[in-house]
Amino acid sequence: MVKLKDYLLLNSNKVKPAKNPDLNYKVLGVSNEKGIFLNETLQAEETNQSFFVVAKNEFCYNPYRINVGSIGLNSFDYDNQIISGAYTVFACIEAELAPKYLNALFKSKQFLDYVNRKAIGGVRMNFKFEDLEAWEIPLPNPEEQAVIVSQIEKQNEIIGGILKIERNFEFHIPESQDKRPLNSFIIDSLYGLAVKLCDQGKYPVLRMNNLDLLGRWHLDNLKYTDEELSEERLLCYGDFIFNRTNSVDLVGKSSVVDFEMHGSWAGYLIRLKFSKELNPFYLKYLFSTKRFRDCFKKICKPAGGQANINVDELGAVSIDYFEPTVQCQIVAELDSQMKILEGLRKMKAEAGKKIEKIMDDVWGTGV
Repeated sequence: MVKLKDYLLLNSNKVKPAKNPDLNYKVLGVSNEKGIFLNETLQAEETNQSFFVVAKNEFCYNPYRINVGSIGLNSFDYDNQIISGAYTVFACIEAELAPKYLNALFKSKQFLDYVNRKAIGGVRMNFKFEDLEAWEIPLPNPEEQAVIVSQIEKQNEIIGGILKIERNFEFHIPESQDKRPLNSFIIDSLYGLAVKLCDQGKYPVLRMNNLDLLGRWHLDNLKYTDEELSEERLLCYGDFIFNRTNSVDLVGKSSVVDFEMHGSWAGYLIRLKFSKELNPFYLKYLFSTKRFRDCFKKICKPAGGQANINVDELGAVSIDYFEPTVQCQIVAELDSQMKILEGLRKMKAEAGKKIEKIMDDVWGTGV
């Protein structure tokens, strides 16, 4: 294990774009999701702020947000690329420490644990460059670093390809000439309860975080309650779940309880039961289509800073109606597409586990 201090070079090269308005500056930013990105909305020459000049393969991080992943490796190579002077910018001594190898270490649990330990007792996160220099890392020789980076990049290519498919995929259901309000099929509706949740308890509780935009359940992070629940508060197979409040993009997430669960649902969700004329699985797919996502964005209203759709507003939504046999045919076809997506999701999860295994071996924590 070695301290980073002997392998990093701090960048102190600052400019004021306002003094050189004729130059075409490229302003960079750092996102916990995308890493370093090109911020095309900011015109640096319009401010009197100082910016760091950033080179390719330099790191940039926000000292006050590094605990939420605000650190990235710059892969851009534009002329005059800069980032706000509020960031810390540094490079590696590449003959001994490969930037991509260090970037992999920054994504490890060990780094987050170290950052959080430095924040203990502080009023606000302020991860100084001296703190970074003091971090101890495993440092194999450059050839071994290159092998580790190659192994991780292969898995990241799999993850990135699947994420692209998931972002662009949508179910298609033809429009019907027969439009009917949803409330003509609703036989029961009930808002979820605002109960105290914990990691263990008597009843599992579905939350909006357990549901994605394609109607898939994610049950690996269930919460529980010990409060006694009446029979009507317990979910049944076939119950329809609708996410009624959140950001505009997330209102309308829907799915069907397609597993046995002796549990309940949280306050931001609505549980619906329908007559036999409406297949809840058909409605799940219908509500995941772009036209219904757009519909929910139009009708949801801000409520306490968040968008919201109540039961009456949801019931007034007109849906494309087909006879039950046709609904079943549509569900069967889309179920086959969902199975393919599920296979891809498992492949993505396996790629993530392989990266974790690689990093465990690097840190010497693997079994």
